[in-house]
Amino acid sequence: MKMAKGNFFVRLCYAAVGKTKDTSKMTTKEVIEEFLRQKGVSSSREYFTILRVGNVRKDIGLNFFSKKKDFSNVPVDRDYPKEALGFGSNKLLNVPDHKKHAKDMGFKNTKEYQKAANEFWNSRKGKIYYSRARKRFYMYNDKTRLLLTIEKDGIVHTFFRAEKGEFEKNIKGWDDLVEI
Repeated sequence: MKMAKGNFFVRLCYAAVGKTKDTSKMTTKEVIEEFLRQKGVSSSREYFTILRVGNVRKDIGLNFFSKKKDFSNVPVDRDYPKEALGFGSNKLLNVPDHKKHAKDMGFKNTKEYQKAANEFWNSRKGKIYYSRARKRFYMYNDKTRLLLTIEKDGIVHTFFRAEKGEFEKNIKGWDDLVEI
């Protein structure tokens, strides 16, 4: 088996594919595509969307494709936060994902991004959901595709514009959302 170089995901792909195939003559791209094919995922974009939504960066791919857990016995919390309190700290606000979302949404900086996240939640211009899987609240506006997740204490977890169909296809099911 060829020794994998690169990030954890690439090494994971080499390890998984190497169990069933000789990877010594495969390019890294071919190994990743084979890994995704074995997992039944049609594209790397879909896989990374699922990873982002599943919030499994620390253990990328490990136990991720196992059978979906049943959260139907988890009670639905209908006591959502009345006001968004931002991201809790500058450290959380300035993580790479939030900087990327801020840039993608056209904000000059993360402070503007945080202000817009708070305003979006406080405006109630979207449907509110509760995730029995994550035990947090979501607000989604299907016209603007804006999605915000927030903890019970009002701390914003993330805010971004979802890809077309991403909320319905991936997020709603994987996070076991119940509309409030």
